[in-house]
Amino acid sequence: MKLPGPVPRMSPTMLERIRPVLDEPCSGYRCGGGEAQFTRRRIGAAVTIHLQCQSCGKSLTGALRRAEFYTWQDFPAWDEEIRTTWDEGQRAQHIEYAQDINAARERRAADAAVRRAEYSRWLLTSPEWRTLRDRVWRRAGGTCEACLANRAGDIHHVTYALGRLPPAWELRAVCRQCHDRLHDWTGGEE
Repeated sequence: MKLPGPVPRMSPTMLERIRPVLDEPCSGYRCGGGEAQFTRRRIGAAVTIHLQCQSCGKSLTGALRRAEFYTWQDFPAWDEEIRTTWDEGQRAQHIEYAQDINAARERRAADAAVRRAEYSRWLLTSPEWRTLRDRVWRRAGGTCEACLANRAGDIHHVTYALGRLPPAWELRAVCRQCHDRLHDWTGGEE
């Protein structure tokens, strides 16, 4: 940690306590600042000494007894503006990050809607799908393979990992109620 001048005069026990802090950069969230300054801070009626990071405004030491510092009156006052400016910057970054996340989520939703529309058109027009679908219905005898009670009306992909035209064992003839339930159970995977 770099100070604006020499290390101020202080008791040997305080110097021993402060030395490790001076050897490391600021540990504040996303700060890592390398400059600090001893400041005096009034909290209520008490005045305490702090080693304040000049990047984020954090107290690197917590409150220190002023009696341990021989010239504490010469220290500048605690600068709350550093902390306020840092917090506003962090808030602005957080808002920007949240906006980026929302924009990406909206792009993914729009892309998914386009893919669903393309897939729906493909299901209606693909002769290969029509042939495979008819074979799966025949295999099931027209009965829902999930509940074994209703008439099958849909073909359900167990997984899309093998593409739109997977092997027939990855497809099931199901009724609309079971198909909806299967999609709720799988988290919406179509």
